[in-house]
Amino acid sequence: MTINRHFGALLGLSLLLAGCGGAPRMRIVQTGALPAASGAGFRLDQAGDLGDTVAGCLAGMGFRADDAHPAYLAQVAFSDRSAGTNLFIHEAAAPDAGAEAVNGRWADAPSRDRRHRNATLSFSITDIAAAREIYHVAVIRPHGRKDGGDPRAGMAGALCEAMAGQAAGETAPVTPS
Repeated sequence: MTINRHFGALLGLSLLLAGCGGAPRMRIVQTGALPAASGAGFRLDQAGDLGDTVAGCLAGMGFRADDAHPAYLAQVAFSDRSAGTNLFIHEAAAPDAGAEAVNGRWADAPSRDRRHRNATLSFSITDIAAAREIYHVAVIRPHGRKDGGDPRAGMAGALCEAMAGQAAGETAPVTPS
């Protein structure tokens, strides 16, 4: 009888602790190498809180904002999409639309479960003179049942940490999903 009581207590405690899990883990994926700052100018192609946060990170690493003659183009993008396969549904284009006009909409996967959605914050640096992307980092955060509020702030912090670590010569681990 004592064993059953202890087993029941342990089972109840483990279920309680499992329900108290924190926010979902973020994955960080990086490609390329962050260029040496040495006062190099950049033009940020994003306004708002995310752009301000990333601009602050770049300035903290020694880059400087320069809209007139930048060496690099920095781009930030945020998306909150279904983690599954989506479908693009084509719609008829207007008769006067050019051949390049593609009308349609994206249809999400049928699940409405928040756990099947990912928020993704992407950042890239393009060398303007060479016209090629030289660095890209993405922070991917699955939604969880305990989500609250906007995930962008925490994701921007993780993005800045990854960039600072790369600038310091560390190789950021790609965290498993």
